[in-house]
Amino acid sequence: KSDGLEIVLKIQYPGVAEAIDSDMNLFKNMLKLTRMVPQTREFDQWFDEVREMMHREVSYDIEAATTRRFAARLKDDPRYIVPNIVDEYCADKVLCMTFERGVPVNSPVMLSLPQERRNQLGEASIEIAVRELFEWGEMQTDPNFGNYLVRLGDGISTPDQIILLDFGAVRDFPEDLLSLARTLTRASVLR
Repeated sequence: KSDGLEIVLKIQYPGVAEAIDSDMNLFKNMLKLTRMVPQTREFDQWFDEVREMMHREVSYDIEAATTRRFAARLKDDPRYIVPNIVDEYCADKVLCMTFERGVPVNSPVMLSLPQERRNQLGEASIEIAVRELFEWGEMQTDPNFGNYLVRLGDGISTPDQIILLDFGAVRDFPEDLLSLARTLTRASVLR
């Protein structure tokens, strides 16, 4: 079937999801043996949180739902692009989404942009991080350059846009922690 839609398939390597628990247990045992990290209740809680995040990272159902949620939140903001999920081609170990053209954030072409355009992209990057945490209560926790592209505008009437590619490592935060963070942020601004 060909309708001209360009897509991207994210295909999970066989056995990755199944290996998480055994690999994490092996890693934890190595840390215990080497005594590099104190074995405390806090360490166990942190370790369980990392394990849970890794399981979420390989759940394409969760990633698809998170991608749709962020797309809905940003649909009216022309500074951001979120790929559409193409359900027809998704499966347990396959995530299908629209292909979005752009240049890597750290590419030389980005350095050649006028300072004003780079500033606007930087402000948009900071704004979405703040909105994720303080408005939506969940945040992309794998903010490496490979998870973002930039679709360059014409610098006049068409804005540059940040393409958000990967929603596999989004973490939600409890309201008590968000309330504390909001209060600390307000205090630092009003100081």
